[in-house]
Amino acid sequence: MKRVTTEDVAKIAGVSQSTVSRVLNDYPYIKKNTRDKVLAVINELGFTRDEIARSLVEKEPNQ
Repeated sequence: MKRVTTEDVAKIAGVSQSTVSRVLNDYPYIKKNTRDKVLAVINELGFTRDEIARSLVEKEPNQ
């Protein structure tokens, strides 16, 4: 089964992938109806973040 991506969520919700990211990261300046629409699609599709990929992105470089 294919993993659900933010791109999939964005396409179905009719918003950009950036908007999905902003909703996931609690960006404060997203309209309530947009946030609700994105969250509804996330729940409908069963989207979960890929925590391994996320940890790789957030990891500080070795110095």
